[in-house]
Amino acid sequence: MNRWLPVALALGLLSPARSAVQVESPAKEDPAHDELRALKRGAEEAFNKGDIDGLLNAYVHKDVIVTWQNAEANHGRDAVKAFYNRMMVGPNRVVESLQTRIDVDELSHLFDGKTATALGAMDQHYKLTDGTEFDLRSRWTGTLVKDGDRWKIAAFHVSANMFDNGVMHVAVRKTAYWVGGSAGVAALIVGVVLGRLSKRPRPV
Repeated sequence: MNRWLPVALALGLLSPARSAVQVESPAKEDPAHDELRALKRGAEEAFNKGDIDGLLNAYVHKDVIVTWQNAEANHGRDAVKAFYNRMMVGPNRVVESLQTRIDVDELSHLFDGKTATALGAMDQHYKLTDGTEFDLRSRWTGTLVKDGDRWKIAAFHVSANMFDNGVMHVAVRKTAYWVGGSAGVAALIVGVVLGRLSKRPRPV
């Protein structure tokens, strides 16, 4: 018997397994995900720069629907810009400055290459015109559509935890200060009154 026959048989038995391992490879990621990542980065950067026109024109669909944390809803780019200007621009603005960081939970869900849905978290630092500062963590969901050769935001809904959020914490602190201050004034008044009463002559 050929002494090399067992070796040849062993190699023959192993080769199919090796070939199967070599054939297996991770599925290629849809190129749309890189396009959506670029949209996220560009939109976030434009918002933090205060470039509302750049944000709306490059990354937002003309018929966009947005629901904000205060439950106000906007339909269309003009309505979104009007809301932004009312809150962030001009002498009657509410917000002095705002920085936003957007995180995505997972890869967007793609539908026929023309529609995508995504979700994640948003961390924001607010400074109001009255000097108040607070951090707000929200959850968001978004729908994106292919508009020509570019992805655009078609719907965006953002909401905060109604039981635990930065606005509530600020309100609680202010209420505590007010109550504490009122209690201090009341205690002072009571102390003065009691002091005066103690100095009155006692009846014989």
